[in-house]
Amino acid sequence: MTADAGGSVRRPGIEVVMRARVVGVSMMVAIVTLVLAPALAGCGARTAPVWRMTGVLNAVAAVSAGDAWAVGQAGAVGCGCARTLIIHWDGRSWTRVPSPDPGGGGSLAGVAFSSAGNGWAVGVTRQRKPLILHWNGAAWMRAASPALRGVGELNGVAAASSGAAWAVGDSGSLGSPRTLIMAWNGDAWARVPSPSPRAGGILDGVAAGSAGSAWAVGSSRGRPLAVRWDGQVWTEVAAPARGGALQAVAAVSATRAWAVGYTNGHGNRTLILWWNGVGWTRIPSPDPAGGCIGAVLWGVAAASADSAWAVGGYSCAPKTLVVHWDGSAWRQVFSPTPSGSNFLDGVAAIAAGRAWAVGSAHGGTGAILAEHWDGSTWQPR
Repeated sequence: MTADAGGSVRRPGIEVVMRARVVGVSMMVAIVTLVLAPALAGCGARTAPVWRMTGVLNAVAAVSAGDAWAVGQAGAVGCGCARTLIIHWDGRSWTRVPSPDPGGGGSLAGVAFSSAGNGWAVGVTRQRKPLILHWNGAAWMRAASPALRGVGELNGVAAASSGAAWAVGDSGSLGSPRTLIMAWNGDAWARVPSPSPRAGGILDGVAAGSAGSAWAVGSSRGRPLAVRWDGQVWTEVAAPARGGALQAVAAVSATRAWAVGYTNGHGNRTLILWWNGVGWTRIPSPDPAGGCIGAVLWGVAAASADSAWAVGGYSCAPKTLVVHWDGSAWRQVFSPTPSGSNFLDGVAAIAAGRAWAVGSAHGGTGAILAEHWDGSTWQPR
């Protein structure tokens, strides 16, 4: 796992294609507890049962209490045999669902649903080309992605309706990336102009409050980056943090949103920003690392104005990290750490009493991970 030349943390994935999340020392992504597989299961993970599968879950989306989806890759990071991975929660257990796999393999980084019969998953092929999959209510099918002159990847997706969705990521070389935004109009995906600072930029997460309001966040050469869709054009909006990155964003409404990530001015610390309809404000966030530098938030989800979740992990003492917004403050909530090295990478919430978080153990060389919030505790599922 390595960070890009601009200091942005890169997400785990196939070879050097997907972004490996590293802050100081290697950081792993994280959380669905299924029984750990041997760390070297690697290539055999493609056909392994879900509860023994080696791999990474990068994102999760929930339609209802009995309908949730998580995506990532099967196979250990760096094994050279990664395949797309999609699993489904039916209210009782997780089951692997067939997913189109581009020639040579690929990995999925984001997933979103506008309804039970309409969902999107995005990521990258082994050749570092954008990958888009669509759920039509019966099966996952590969969708045509706009051609790029060079290489690129998609890191996040948001679905406002069956006829409106956004996918974000970056294009160009790993050392000099440019922001990438694609739009779904109900018939096809098309690349749209996106703000990209002169120094380059990466977009990691996207959220849509409505068809006419959306946010995308990421980083540009070691500083947070936020861009906004006002119904006509994407524009950059200043974020109040000098260093670090924003990794995920969640829309509470068309005019309210949360964004999370980390700062690196004095070592990596959790970063939480609030959009009040006028500007971004930094909100005090738990700093559970104490003397241990390296607490980072990778995912965020808003169930309501009074309930939101953010998940991540540590670098100095690798374990899961979960914090909750109760309407007045962000507070840390206990979450199981089933093995020695776990990080939470994605979270989804449908109500104050229902949420899911996903990731992996041992930096993508162990089993996939997942936990469920039942209203009182986080439990492995």
